[in-house]
Amino acid sequence: MYTTRKELTREKQKSVFSQNDSQSTEVLFGDKLLALANEVKKKENETKTLHSQYARKITELTNENDMIKSENRKLQSEKLATDRANSENFFKYHQVKNENEVLKRKNDELTSERDSLLSIKSEYDQMTKMFGDFSVQFMETQGFSQSCKICHEIYDTNHHFQVSLKDCGHAFGEECIKKTLEQTGRCPVCNRKKSVADISRVY
Repeated sequence: MYTTRKELTREKQKSVFSQNDSQSTEVLFGDKLLALANEVKKKENETKTLHSQYARKITELTNENDMIKSENRKLQSEKLATDRANSENFFKYHQVKNENEVLKRKNDELTSERDSLLSIKSEYDQMTKMFGDFSVQFMETQGFSQSCKICHEIYDTNHHFQVSLKDCGHAFGEECIKKTLEQTGRCPVCNRKKSVADISRVY
């Protein structure tokens, strides 16, 4: 029960050391709590920053996605318009092609008809020439011709009718032979005596 001074001193020292250790432990624990709080605060700030960056990125991606959707709708609309235009052009192409084929057939038919008509005309011209030459030769042998022997103009149905003289049968223009007979009283071809009364209209 009785302790020596030395033991008391030792006990006091132990008590002091114990208090110092306790204070050191408290200080150390407080420092750790402060460091931990700072770390938590830092992590919270980093988390907020990440959330903010994430939100901005989400907004950017959403806007970009909306732009892509809008561009896609525009491209689809342009594609539909192009498809319609191509369809119309395809229809017009075949329509024009069919019309060209119809026109080509008609042109071929008209060309064939023209060639046929030209052939007929050529034959007609040959026959007309042959008949005309024969007719002129025949009429001239009979004293007739297509033109007046006095003025050499072609007969017509106005004032230059073809007429002939009785007996000799020579043909002239009506006005020409009248003037000649009034002046000479003779047929210009055979020189027979004739008068205006001997004139007979051919046509």
